[in-house]
Amino acid sequence: MSNLKTCPFCGTTLIWETWKSKSNPHLPDLKYWHHKRVGCILDTLEVYPDEVEQWNRRTENADA
Repeated sequence: MSNLKTCPFCGTTLIWETWKSKSNPHLPDLKYWHHKRVGCILDTLEVYPDEVEQWNRRTENADA
């Protein structure tokens, strides 16, 4: 599992989840991080393992 940075807007640490289908147990498990509800613009966002690199990108200087 990769190190995921906190939310760039509110600083919340995203929570690792594994979702299993109850209606169709033959489906593969979904594994992702989710942003809990804290009043942030990104509440309930999901970040999948193949999106970690994009999520972790940060601009050092917003004016650049």
